[in-house]
Formats: sequence, C-alpha cells, structure tokens
Amino acid sequence: YENTLSKFPESYYSGLWLLHSLRPNYVFKPYYTNLSFGSVVDAEDSYGRSLIQKSSHASYVKPNSKVYDKPDWMAAKPEVISYFLDPRNFFTPEKIFQFELLGFDPNVHTVQGVKEIIKGSFMDGSPDYDYARIIYEAGKEAGVSPYFLASRIIQEMGYKGESALSRGDLTGYEGYYNYYNIGAYATTEKGGAVINGAKYAQWGKDPDGKEITESEAAFLLPWTSVEKAIKGGALWIASGYIDRGQNTLYFQKFDVLDDGTDKYNHQYAQNIMMAYSEGLRYYRSYRAINMTDNGFEFIIPVYNNMPDSYGRLP
Repeated sequence: YENTLSKFPESYYSGLWLLHSLRPNYVFKPYYTNLSFGSVVDAEDSYGRSLIQKSSHASYVKPNSKVYDKPDWMAAKPEVISYFLDPRNFFTPEKIFQFELLGFDPNVHTVQGVKEIIKGSFMDGSPDYDYARIIYEAGKEAGVSPYFLASRIIQEMGYKGESALSRGDLTGYEGYYNYYNIGAYATTEKGGAVINGAKYAQWGKDPDGKEITESEAAFLLPWTSVEKAIKGGALWIASGYIDRGQNTLYFQKFDVLDDGTDKYNHQYAQNIMMAYSEGLRYYRSYRAINMTDNGFEFIIPVYNNMPDSYGRLP
C-alpha cells in the first residue's frame, strides 16, 4: 500500500492488488494527466481520432458514421472510446502490457523472443530475410523494445503481410517499403493511406518537393530495402514517440501527456483498439518464452473525475 496503491485512486486498488498477487515482480507507477476523463472522451470522439472496422466490430460503430478510411474504418461509439480509454478495464495479466515501458532492455529482449512474436506471420521462416535478427538489431540501435517493433509491424502490415508496403510492390512505388505505416495517414480515397505511406518512404514528409532533409536521412530514408525500412522506421518512432514521453502503447494511442504540446493530435493510430490488441500480443509472446514473471514496469494514467463505472462494450 505504501509503495504503490496509495499513489493511485482507490478505484484502481482491486485491479492492481490482483496483479500484484499474481505477478509480485511487476512495478506500477501512476501518471497524473490532470485532464477530466469526460473531456478526453469528447476529444477522442472527434476528427476521426477513434476508428473501428465495421466488418470486425459492427456494434462498436457510431450510427451514420462516414467512412474515414477504405474499406470500412468508421467512427467508434463514445461508450467504446470510454471503455478503451479507462485503464481500470485492463488490470489483468493478459491486458496490462499496453502500459509497459517500451525502451530496450537487454535483460528482457532476445532474438528468440522476437521469433515468438512473429511466429506464423509473413515474417516467419522467410527465405529472403532474417526478420527476427533485423528487428532485434533495430530495437537495440534505436533504444526501443524489439517486441514492440515486431508487434507494430504485424499490426500495420497485416498478419500475412497484406500491405503492399511490406513487399515494396505498390504500383508506381515499386522498391519502397514502410513497415510501420509512417506517414500513411488515412483518406477517403481507396488505397490513399498506403499511397501516402509509399510517398513517405520515397521522399519523407515533403513528397512534392522531392527533397529528403538531413534529419530524415538520419532515419535511413529513402526506404529502399526491408532492413532500411525496419531500422530507419524504428529510429523515427524512437525520435517521434518514445523519446518524447509516449513510451507506452497506451500513450501512443492516446496523446494525453502533460508535456506543453497540443494534446490528442500526436497519436500513432486511429484504431481505438491499437494499444489493447498490441499489448495482448506482447503478453502471448512473453508467455511463450516463460517471461511473464519478469520485473516489468508499467506506467498507468490517472484522470480527474473518473466515472464510478468502468464502462461496458456494446
């Protein structure tokens, strides 16, 4: 109680106590956002910040929502946003990893661990690339968890590598790769996000000017190979997110940091389930290599005026 629970609101106690009882080596630290929970829900429920795929979760979609990204990414209902925003819904061994610190730790991260994460995916057993080695080296060089990188690639490219950016064969942009969908912002045009990702891989943030800046060159742009895209993208993520405090999956999805910048606009993904689904993948990978009892550190946000009910999915 003195070391941990007293630093959190009382409504956090039961979930954290459960986790402590099951995983006594885990360390939990609060992050006070100084934001009202309701105001954050309202902010995330605007400008297409929180999307869900209708074909996967039709009941989560806001009625009469427009399509923000083809084929069927639409706005999530406010109660869905509230559920995924509320940390108290995820205080279980399977769900807690969206709050894990994402820095590189040689005592935790291994090539074998990366292999477990990519097992069964398009990167498993590739005859052309040693993906596990490349991803591990990318994490080590960027100071980022390679497990996070592997999971993010699967999240963005698809389990079977459905995205043309994983193969470098997008028509008109052959030979350019973008494994993390960097710069692939959504449009209402079919394939618009993928095209934007390919443009970024070729010319960085100014494809019209066709000039890569010195800082972009440090991210190994243009990404004309698998290794450049994975390692350069890792350096980009470290610089743009990890190093500025968005060092958990949760904070990358929900930009609620009290860091003096505008909130809600620096969010890695519009998918409301991103942090949850990637965190679950982490847990399964750690379990596969018998590491779930290690001393992981978790940063858990706290809001003002949090609801008595944790919320419920439709």
